[in-house]
Amino acid sequence: MEKGALLFGSIGTIVETSELQRKAYNQSFKEMGLNWHWSEEFYKSELVISGGQSRVLRYALMTGTKVDAQRIHLRKTDIFNELLDENTLEPRTGVVGTIQQAKHFGIKLGFVTTTSWENISSVLKSTGGLISKDDFDFIGTKNMVQHPKPNPEIYHKALEALECSAQASLAIEDSEPSLNAASAAGIHCIAFPGENTQTQNYANSVFESSTLDPQIITHLLLSSATVNA
Repeated sequence: MEKGALLFGSIGTIVETSELQRKAYNQSFKEMGLNWHWSEEFYKSELVISGGQSRVLRYALMTGTKVDAQRIHLRKTDIFNELLDENTLEPRTGVVGTIQQAKHFGIKLGFVTTTSWENISSVLKSTGGLISKDDFDFIGTKNMVQHPKPNPEIYHKALEALECSAQASLAIEDSEPSLNAASAAGIHCIAFPGENTQTQNYANSVFESSTLDPQIITHLLLSSATVNA
């Protein structure tokens, strides 16, 4: 019987980072001499766009400003990691238990992000050891792909590395573009929206929840693996 894989997507499926991300953007803008400020409401609306550099470019076009979007985003990433290093963050509800339950049943675990390794390391470190890189059999980074989510490329790479089929696997994502990436790879996905992504469209999900139930998720995975054995 193929046991499949449980695939955590964006870093927001592990810890809630939206407000720290927004603060990092605004500090980066200030350091770059830009009279930009993203409010909570505006930042929430921008999260339907995947990729921070793409958001900066979009805003520059909206405001008619010529900027080095890559430089701004790199500085934002540095600031974000500094904020993470200064704070201990609680994993989102049910995440630790779900990881432990999956490991107990021999289910492979993936962290299918398209962010930088520095971001991933800082996020995991911020959990105070509750979650570590050693919990995962695969960790994705932006250097592995040419196309970020919602393109499914990183999910295809994860399945290949884990030697699991899409039909026997299950993804967990916290935003509409990222969920669509999993769906495009043929993987069933649980919508796990964060504080700023609750109003997005999760019609392609198996179900939507603000918490993870380890028993339900394990049951879904094992049931799917049995059907596809």
